[in-house]
Amino acid sequence: DTGLIERNIELYFSGVVKPIYDDNPCLDGGVRAKKLGPINAWWITGFDGGEKALIGFSTAFADYILMEPSEEYAPTFALMQEKIYMSKIVVEFLQNNRHVSYEDLLNKIETT
Repeated sequence: DTGLIERNIELYFSGVVKPIYDDNPCLDGGVRAKKLGPINAWWITGFDGGEKALIGFSTAFADYILMEPSEEYAPTFALMQEKIYMSKIVVEFLQNNRHVSYEDLLNKIETT
């Protein structure tokens, strides 16, 4: 979320790629890949009442959802997950409670 894609800096990824219908984060059944991309966009999904929001990204060839980061990127991923979770709370609360006050929203964030 630091604007690298918007500044046309090519970003690539490596990891184990699995089909979208396989939601098991274990590496079994996946294909190891290195330097795929470049990444054209990143996005967040899961604002439909599910348990958590997910980070996804797109290349010219496919869309991907990040199930679990490598150890090296885990701290960065944790910070991003925190931001995403906060925005998920806000979006879903406001969608379900259209006539609430700002104080109600703050209370929801604090109690969650």
